[in-house]
Amino acid sequence: MKGRWLFSFQLILSIGFSLSYNIDPDKILTFKELGDKNGTPMFGYSISLYKNLNKPLLIVGAPNASTAHIINGESQSGAAFICDMEKQECSLIEGLVNRTYNKYVNIEDGPKSGQWLGASVNSYGDGRALVCAPRYYEIYPNQNDKYFPVGRCYYMENNFTTEFHEVVPCVEQYCQAGISTAISKNHIFIGIPGYASGLGRVYKKDSASPYKGHFSFTYTNYYAYGGSSLALVQLNWEMLAIGAPRNKLIGTVQLIYSHILQRPAEDSWLQGEQPYSNFGHSLLSINLNNDRRDELLVSAPMFNDKKTGYDTGRVYIYEFINEKQKPKTLIKITGHKSASRFGTAMCSLGDINNDKFNDFAISAPYEDSGKVYIYHGAKDLKEPIQHTQVLEPKPEWGPLTSFGFSLSGGIDIDLNEYPDVAVGAYESNRVIIFKVRPIVSIETSYNSIKPISTDNIDCIAQTRGVACTLMKVCFKYNSIGTPAQIKVGVTWTLDIDRPKHRKPRVLIENTIGTFVQELQLSRNQKNCQNLTIKKNEEFFGYSPDIKLKFELDLKHDKSLNLQPILDQTPIKDRVALSIIHNCGRDNICIPDLSVEASVNSSYLYGDKKTLLMMVQIKNRLEDAFDPVFQMKIPPGFNYQSYNRQGHNVICSSELRDDYEDLRCDLPNPVRAEHGFISFSLTLTPNPSALLTADYELKLSVNSSNPENGTTSNNLISKFISIKVDVDFNVTGKATPNDEIFYDPKKVAFPSNDTIEDEIGPEIIHTYSVTNTGKSLIPLMEFSLTWPFATTNYTENEYFLYLLERPTTTDSIVCHESDKINVENVKLNGIAGSNERPELSESYDNVNELERRSRREVPDRSQGIDESEVECPKFRCARIKCSINSLEPGDLVQVAFRFRLVTNTLRKLTIFSARTSTEASVVITKGPLGTTNDNETIHEIVSLISPMPVKHNIPKLWVIILSADAGTLLLLGLIVILWKWGFFKRKKLPSEQDLKCAEYANQYKDKDLNEEYAKCLKIDQDEFNE
Repeated sequence: MKGRWLFSFQLILSIGFSLSYNIDPDKILTFKELGDKNGTPMFGYSISLYKNLNKPLLIVGAPNASTAHIINGESQSGAAFICDMEKQECSLIEGLVNRTYNKYVNIEDGPKSGQWLGASVNSYGDGRALVCAPRYYEIYPNQNDKYFPVGRCYYMENNFTTEFHEVVPCVEQYCQAGISTAISKNHIFIGIPGYASGLGRVYKKDSASPYKGHFSFTYTNYYAYGGSSLALVQLNWEMLAIGAPRNKLIGTVQLIYSHILQRPAEDSWLQGEQPYSNFGHSLLSINLNNDRRDELLVSAPMFNDKKTGYDTGRVYIYEFINEKQKPKTLIKITGHKSASRFGTAMCSLGDINNDKFNDFAISAPYEDSGKVYIYHGAKDLKEPIQHTQVLEPKPEWGPLTSFGFSLSGGIDIDLNEYPDVAVGAYESNRVIIFKVRPIVSIETSYNSIKPISTDNIDCIAQTRGVACTLMKVCFKYNSIGTPAQIKVGVTWTLDIDRPKHRKPRVLIENTIGTFVQELQLSRNQKNCQNLTIKKNEEFFGYSPDIKLKFELDLKHDKSLNLQPILDQTPIKDRVALSIIHNCGRDNICIPDLSVEASVNSSYLYGDKKTLLMMVQIKNRLEDAFDPVFQMKIPPGFNYQSYNRQGHNVICSSELRDDYEDLRCDLPNPVRAEHGFISFSLTLTPNPSALLTADYELKLSVNSSNPENGTTSNNLISKFISIKVDVDFNVTGKATPNDEIFYDPKKVAFPSNDTIEDEIGPEIIHTYSVTNTGKSLIPLMEFSLTWPFATTNYTENEYFLYLLERPTTTDSIVCHESDKINVENVKLNGIAGSNERPELSESYDNVNELERRSRREVPDRSQGIDESEVECPKFRCARIKCSINSLEPGDLVQVAFRFRLVTNTLRKLTIFSARTSTEASVVITKGPLGTTNDNETIHEIVSLISPMPVKHNIPKLWVIILSADAGTLLLLGLIVILWKWGFFKRKKLPSEQDLKCAEYANQYKDKDLNEEYAKCLKIDQDEFNE
């Protein structure tokens, strides 16, 4: 019963054969489910090609298909369909839709809507198949009719009408069993990713028993979704690969023995590279190199690639040594476009190109409308692996999206002995089957072709003798799935390396340029052709290595529905011959070539001068054809150029595994009468690759016609010795270069809330390393040691606090250090905004302190107590830098910017101090790979003192104004005192005055005034006044 589904079957044939390889993109089968008013059925969400009683069929899952016409009231329950290739139609498997299941007591079947029947389908080669509904619900009346999406699968054998076995691995859980499945010879495996809050597990059931089953281990990480993908890996034992795409966020794949399902050790798990890349989304087990051990392909479709963008996708190919060792990553294949989700689906194709190796397909369903990439297996698989064909929708197919969401292959549906491939596009409700064209393999062989000799006339053309040779070419055809006889066109192209404007040198069957044949080949039988190749009479000269090329073209056979295609494996399709002359009556030229050379026998390591080699070639006997000069150049020297010096010499080089192969084509032929053929070669030394003190250059000359016992002078050796001159100098500079004064008032310790200026004064120590020798120094190590903190480091008592990464010039790189800005101090207000120290070319004024030795005490003013703040008295730190390829005369600099933590000085009661940093420089890799343990030590010293007290000196105008004001005030005071009579003072008593005083004492009872006046010799009246 087909019900209400309407399917469309299409057979498309496009004329023309522009195929990239043997999957025919023009002749396809299309199965389409048209859906109904209830929505999109998602036809093609899962697909599986398989054979039932040797009849090729296709199972298609449509998890959103409507079944309301079968089960009243149920819609979007999902469905599975069987598609018949002969009848070109699909039929609903109705028995799966209305199937009931009540194995357990007190459990009822839930609603069928939303159960996603057909979300996964799988099959095995003997006719067994699984169809699953991972959202199948059960109702538990004893738990208030609680619903649980336990999931259900249907196991079928050869009959898709009545013979079903229900498999419900768990109860009372959000198991979603049946998201993934795997089928082996005796067992079926069902993934249960939702078990126990997404921990996940796997259920194994014997094929012979409908109910007997076993569970695997349970994952320990919630939402790991273990069992989202499964694959059986065939090694010495059968292994089961279990994908857990969200385990530990990055995704894992576990490998266990399929017969015991034991939990493996975690160190044997395969893990993804990125979080949320869905590593383990899909798995594929396939033997790609025919070594009797499967390879495992693991996809991460949401892998983000730096070049292409997000959700590009990546597939990992793992190789197994044995089942006891963890597989190693053999190849990584990355998608080609952002959001394409490369690796969403993968499938084995079988051997589609008839090369005895299995092939596979990987889809990118969201790359444009969707693409499927085809890859071929091979004996030696290695990166990078390239796809051989890309399948993608064509405009004439109509709108199509999610092409490649599901894949299936390995089954021959048209019985041409080549497996075909099916591609699902569920968003467009279509499945497209591509047929594989038969491969035609043609073996070619031909005899050894003798040179065309102008001395012997073996062919006749136009009644005149012409030099020629004969060539026998044989073709043999073998294939499967092709007719017993085929027609092949052979197109010969003559003298393919000769410029088109020049006349061809040879003719084939009297044809110039191109000669075309059409041959009929029978399977496994040789078809041989005898062809005559002649010298073109219009060509005058002698030539070696004339190349002829042929191309094969398979003729179209109208009687065949699917046209075969030629094997694209490279074949020997070129033939070479020569035109010779002057080889004597025996037609054999025996030359005697010799080589001589001169070159400077010594080279100074690091010298940029090139080496010039003069080469001379001479032939002493008969003509030498195809003469070639070769030189093996060891690592350490590179070929640069050549100078032909008037001779027709062409030189080129090619890199080999352990040397450079220089080849010079000499004039052809080289004759005895030519004398010496001279040319020069220029070699460039590569100091970084020079590892030994002596080098050997091997020179040789040969021709296509061998010599007879005279080859001793065909090979010579030239030796070059390497001289070394190594020396270097270390200097330093402190900024400021005189005494450093600090402000004792700044008491801030370094912290993330502190600005660097609050800590203390800035100190910059800059070191310079100069290569004073004449040889390049490949690698040096620079290390700086400084007093980082006190021994009581736990209290953040820093001393010289390094603010940032050192500032360096080119060629010097400093390593990371945990002693850089330990407390995340703000650099001048904004972290990282400060100006870094500038590095100069040289030091013109280097202070004397940095030249002194460690034990020398600088001359300080007397009366100052100075402490030495140096290692090992303080806790010291070290930072290392690497100096790469320091050329002679070159200078590199590195500057360290510190802040002196003044609060540490205050806590230690240090008034003034002498501190230093010490640089150590050692050659870790010297010229010729040598090492030198002798280190050069240099020290920069800084003197630290508290900031002196500053006296305020008044300005000049204040002094002048004050002096003037004082003068005016003094004059005013004098005037006032003068007015008050301050300056009218009594005179000192004279002798006369003293006598008068005596008279006054004698005449106490008399009139004092009269007697005193007489003594003074003045009148009484005057005295009275």
